[in-house]
Amino acid sequence: MKTTTRWILDPIHSDIRFHVKYLMISTISGTFDSFTASMESPAHSFNDAQIRFSAKTNSVNTRLPVRDRHLRSEDFLHAESFPEISFSSTDFRALGEDGEFGIEGELTLRGTTQSVYLLANKGGMAIDRQGRKRVGFDLNGSISRSQFGVSGSTVIEGGSVLIGDDIHLDMSVQLMESVDE
Repeated sequence: MKTTTRWILDPIHSDIRFHVKYLMISTISGTFDSFTASMESPAHSFNDAQIRFSAKTNSVNTRLPVRDRHLRSEDFLHAESFPEISFSSTDFRALGEDGEFGIEGELTLRGTTQSVYLLANKGGMAIDRQGRKRVGFDLNGSISRSQFGVSGSTVIEGGSVLIGDDIHLDMSVQLMESVDE
């Protein structure tokens, strides 16, 4: 009898978004276009699931090439020296009966690892046309840019900060049951 299920990311039906205040008056949003994730869960539950995620820092995309080049630079992601952002869960727990989960884990960005907490809402499960199980999650959380050594706290005229410290993460992921077991 199968005791665990291995899930792999469907990148076509998933996206990773971030949002940060710019000049403290508006919000800039972006994505990472190249990422991967996997999850291993008990066969009939998501409690105690193990998640692994990574994103290529050179795939950051804010729809403005000059800004994307700056984000890849040493001032921010330093993509040349730190080509990936990674996350590994340490705890995955149901927060009730409505499909909401709390996820704790270790996020590594620019060579610095910090504990982070994410909320996940299970969107549901379905069987695709090939007969494979799929599950969808929407995840949200925030990290402090400065705790990972990412600059951007330049004070500009009038005393405003160029870029806010809080980076809001907003992810929609669809995972499919692995068939290579």
